[in-house]
Amino acid sequence: MARFSNDQEFAPYIKDEWQVDPYDLIRKMVALIVALLALLVYLAIRTD
Repeated sequence: MARFSNDQEFAPYIKDEWQVDPYDLIRKMVALIVALLALLVYLAIRTD
């Protein structure tokens, strides 16, 4: 029984390692795009 609860305890970590969360991936892509756009706007204003 102790081993069963132990497996249940570590199951989320194993799942997180082997299964990529699509929403997390989308969030990272959006953050990257926003950062690049902000950089472009900053450079455009600075060089103007």
